[in-house]
Amino acid sequence: MKNSVELAWQECPKKNLKNIWFPFENITESMDREDRHRYFIKRIEIDYTSCGLASLQDFLNKQSTIHVLFHLRHRNTWCCKDKTKCSNNRSLPLQYCQWDLLYTETNPGVNPHDCHCKFSANPVQLGDLDITLASLILLNCCNLTPDEKAAIKKLRQYKNDYLSHNIKGAITKREYRTLWADLTNFILQLDPSKQDNLTRIEARPLDEALCSRYCISLLDLHERLDEICSTIQTMNNSVQGSIQNIGTTVQSSLQNMESSMQVIGNSVQGSLQNMGSSMQVIGNSVQSSLQNMESSMQVIGNSVQGSLQNMGTSMQGTLRNIDTSLQELLFYARRGMACQCYAERIDNQEKRLPFRRKYQLGQSIFTLHNQIDLASVINNALTSSIPNFLTSVAGDDWRGDVTDKVMMDDGRLVICLPYQCRLLICNTDGSQVDSIDVQVRPLDVTAVNNSTVAVTLLFSKCIEMYDINNKQKLKSISVPRMRWCFSDITTINNKLVVGVDYKLQIIDHQTGEVVQTIKTDCVPHWLHGSDDRIFYYNPFNNKLYWYSYTDGSHHTLTLPSPPRRMTTLQDGSMYVICCDGSVQHVSSDGTKYKTVKTKGIKSIHNDCSLYYNCKQRKLVTCYSLPYINIFHEK
Repeated sequence: MKNSVELAWQECPKKNLKNIWFPFENITESMDREDRHRYFIKRIEIDYTSCGLASLQDFLNKQSTIHVLFHLRHRNTWCCKDKTKCSNNRSLPLQYCQWDLLYTETNPGVNPHDCHCKFSANPVQLGDLDITLASLILLNCCNLTPDEKAAIKKLRQYKNDYLSHNIKGAITKREYRTLWADLTNFILQLDPSKQDNLTRIEARPLDEALCSRYCISLLDLHERLDEICSTIQTMNNSVQGSIQNIGTTVQSSLQNMESSMQVIGNSVQGSLQNMGSSMQVIGNSVQSSLQNMESSMQVIGNSVQGSLQNMGTSMQGTLRNIDTSLQELLFYARRGMACQCYAERIDNQEKRLPFRRKYQLGQSIFTLHNQIDLASVINNALTSSIPNFLTSVAGDDWRGDVTDKVMMDDGRLVICLPYQCRLLICNTDGSQVDSIDVQVRPLDVTAVNNSTVAVTLLFSKCIEMYDINNKQKLKSISVPRMRWCFSDITTINNKLVVGVDYKLQIIDHQTGEVVQTIKTDCVPHWLHGSDDRIFYYNPFNNKLYWYSYTDGSHHTLTLPSPPRRMTTLQDGSMYVICCDGSVQHVSSDGTKYKTVKTKGIKSIHNDCSLYYNCKQRKLVTCYSLPYINIFHEK
């Protein structure tokens, strides 16, 4: 008895469903010209031509269109035009690849505004839009009746439920009949003139070129599976060969032992015939035989150890090959599901997966590379700028002198020296030393871009920004409600973040305006921005707090001791220094942690600061003044 899936394939419902859906998907090259421009994209064309626009590019450049689409991709950004219509969406339905398909940034170095006015539309054609992008534009940028909106949402939902997310690859005949009636009604609501087209689509066979493409894709996957099977077979043969070698070695050694025992027996028998004169011979013979036995056992041990090492090396190499093959197989499978805009740009990107190294919690990641003696560095920096009789005083004053530091993407360190009222700038080897004088003691520093840092000051309710290349103060941003003592600062999404009472304030460093205020359950200390999360802590408990833009919620993780400083590693996990001096390695999802045991990192004073730069792959710590330690990733 044939099941419903087989019937669906043999009795045509499956093929007819594909002929309905494929015009909405990315496989437009297999359809004729009329198919490529029906339904969603035809409705978009009707909308912009009714407004007197000649092309899709003109429609995308329209002020209202680009403004809406910009805020469907960008969060926490307020435009220089139509500010009242700006929105801050919790979810961002427009993907990066879709935005890059539609728009290109023009004159980035000239335009001072970080909003939609920096972008202009690409010469996109209607055929370049897949159903997801087309429906997004229709629902948000076109003038639709309520019935049309409902029809588009239903079509997109049906496509997700029965095609994109259908792991069986087929539907039953009963489902097909119900779906076909609904799909026909939805499509005719959008374009009543398509009745004949629907009749033709329902009756026509599956496209041969499309079948050929599927066969080629399946053959590619089959080839990858064959390679994996071959790799596994190689590993199996290697293991069997190693075991066989061990057996042969053990058997040979046992034979040697048996021969040695025979020699002992013969010696004893001969010696008994002449007890008086042969006792010494027996002793020598027995000793020699035992030495032979010991040598044989040593050979067995070395052979077994060598064979096991070979097996381990062989299995590790083979498992790496299997992992690589599986990753590539997943890449090929996912590539078929990627949106059209990504597929068209794949030739300009890396051909293989961008592997991102994943750490095991608590594993040894870094090794100490060098140490900077700040006393020597600062004395060198001050020699050329202040009198000699002050040099030793400034260089030897270490009363909690380093309060914070940051590593720029070019590898330079910017260090806060509050008791000297200056920012120290140097390379990680202590060379090319420079400094910037600050009127008030600098406390906390964060990098804004490759040449600009933002600094908070002791007893001051303002943020100062400095150009470290030209050693100039760029501006001062007043934050009236910022904590005046031990104020912290970080960056997220190219915006500054400071703590204000029981709140986090997000500040546009270009305009100095507060663009968002986030309430917190405690006074936030030692802020740290990472991807879409802002981390902080409460000095009166053991919890690590963070706010996530992804779900718009606050989260916590309880650590063995109150947290102090933190930094994010390249895989999204974190190093957190606790009050007890331990360093906890926190998972990227913030649910687990493990104590770090690496020498030089495992025990750090709780006042220590640390910073990791993902581009340089270096970790900087300072826990025994006046020394700064530079760790390199292994």
